[in-house]
Amino acid sequence: MRLYCPFQVEKYMERIINGLRGPKNRCIRMPFDIEIIKTVPERKVKGHAQVKKIPGKNYYNQEKITYFYFNEFTDMMEVNKKLYYRLVYLFLFETAARIEEARAVKIADVNMDQNRVTVNTLKQRSESIARVLPISDKLKSLILQHQVDSGLGKNDFVLAKEKGKKPITQQGLSWIMKRDCDNLGIDRIKGHCHTWRHTRAIQLLDSGINIVQLQRLLGHSSIQNTVLYLKYSDKQFVDSVRKGNEAIGLR
Repeated sequence: MRLYCPFQVEKYMERIINGLRGPKNRCIRMPFDIEIIKTVPERKVKGHAQVKKIPGKNYYNQEKITYFYFNEFTDMMEVNKKLYYRLVYLFLFETAARIEEARAVKIADVNMDQNRVTVNTLKQRSESIARVLPISDKLKSLILQHQVDSGLGKNDFVLAKEKGKKPITQQGLSWIMKRDCDNLGIDRIKGHCHTWRHTRAIQLLDSGINIVQLQRLLGHSSIQNTVLYLKYSDKQFVDSVRKGNEAIGLR
């Protein structure tokens, strides 16, 4: 007997249903129950947190996210000796941009005088919203050095390897990150572009940023998406416990 995986069964049943449609695309009554199509389990992607859509809500409930611990973050910033990849890593971390947002940033979007970069939010359903974000002197220096070395013009992408070329893809960067994680002994599940975004959000919360400012940085349309990071921030929890202890004379 030949065995079929659930996804093959689903496609096969869809073909049967489409083949039994009557005139004007009306479905013909079928003598058997076709609810099996609705019971096919969701495909799980290895290496990524599972995201479940909540009916009636405009946000996602993500039970687990991946991020770098402090020592892992510093190691990742130093492990790759190529200036280009150090630029990509730091750019994704400081801006907390989604990979497609980062890939769309051009040299003209970087204000070298004010240490600002303009990132267009791509996930807003109503309209495109530009986020003007501060960058460090270190990141600005890497951008300038890369611009000179690669001969990039104002209309070239910041994350392009060469003049007139497109930036590195998500798949290509994830491969580089996984390789670096393997070299450092870091769980390779963290070798994903979004890990920089998660790491930045948690780092800023530990540094005292409020949730509204963090929402602005991340470009979330709903603050419910931003609140997710609060359970990963330890600083406020530790500070609250310490203050509670001090209030009753415990040191």
